[in-house]
Amino acid sequence: MFNRYTLWAFASIFYAYQYILRVLPNAINSEIVNKFNMGATELGQFSGIYYLGYVLAHIPIGIMLDKLSSRIVLSLMCTLTCLGTASLVFSDHYIIAILGRFLVGVGSSAAIIGLFKITRESFEENKYSTFMGIAVTIGLSGAIFGGLPLEMLLKSFGWQKSVLILIGIGIFTSICILIFAGGNKNTQAISNIQIFSKDIFHPALITISILAGLMVGPLEGFADVWSKRFLQEVYSLPPENASFIASQIFIGMCFGASILGYLARFISAPVIVILSGIIMTGAFGLSLSGSISPTTIIPLFISLGAFSAYQVVAISYAVTKVPASRAGVASSVANMIIMAFGYVFHTVIGYAHDYSSKITNNPKEQYLISMGIIPIALTIAVSGFIVIYLRDKHKLSVK
Repeated sequence: MFNRYTLWAFASIFYAYQYILRVLPNAINSEIVNKFNMGATELGQFSGIYYLGYVLAHIPIGIMLDKLSSRIVLSLMCTLTCLGTASLVFSDHYIIAILGRFLVGVGSSAAIIGLFKITRESFEENKYSTFMGIAVTIGLSGAIFGGLPLEMLLKSFGWQKSVLILIGIGIFTSICILIFAGGNKNTQAISNIQIFSKDIFHPALITISILAGLMVGPLEGFADVWSKRFLQEVYSLPPENASFIASQIFIGMCFGASILGYLARFISAPVIVILSGIIMTGAFGLSLSGSISPTTIIPLFISLGAFSAYQVVAISYAVTKVPASRAGVASSVANMIIMAFGYVFHTVIGYAHDYSSKITNNPKEQYLISMGIIPIALTIAVSGFIVIYLRDKHKLSVK
């Protein structure tokens, strides 16, 4: 009893910790740009490489979790995130920073995969949703810490000492997982990997996942890295206020995960995803106007976060397109495709920001141009989901 709760608790803490590291570039944007002599393109690559590592590690880490003790894997991966983050302090080379960020993504991938596995194996089915909900809330608290609290830490100790403090917290967490968390017996091992099965690469599964990926811009493209500087440049906000307002996106997601999950019991998944896309497009479009008050931005960002939780509904919908026996691997494939768009958005935004500097010297206009990619992608995704919804509805009416 004690062992399973401690393992779940430390896995949840690791999930929160990796979220802090995930949004860290948003807090120390200017500092790392200066240290590693980055332009917007390089910053986009640096930020996006996290998602590349995150995605590529999914299947290998899933295999490791099935064949080894979860506490050993989580402890190792937590240490890996610390090692990757250390490159920001102990190196002056951009390539080393890129490699470090990639390692942070690899290690972070284990947090959510391990959490799903540990929760499923440790608790009864009727308690699974409850404990996963609590774990996600704990995880998002890490993202919220990456706002104003982290800004205060940076102001008190400076960015390099603050990063060292975060590394120390990670190492401590890794040791605690290894020593205090109980081991869990693996109930099954992977005998063969049917990743290339025609069921897994079903066209509908891939199409839905790609469209859902086009909708991650507000969360993985904007909130993770660009939101603070956007608010500073476009709305002339001081760093503390910008960090606080940016963190409202993650606060909104805390509510949205539960609300959209509940609504999915009464409203079809594509309708929820379409409505989420429309609301996010409107909210983000208003923030791009550059003329609304900071107090108005807060509810807009909360809305962005709340409806960014569409991902859970979209993945569930995508998985219905394959046989139930393939649901586990299919959900991993869907999540991998969606998360890969984090890399796409950061890269494209970075290129767009550098390109916009050839059009205008005004930083505000540069951010408005580069961030305009997000509502365009949302519009394409919503249009695609409307087509899928109408097609599904037509098939049902024919039957």
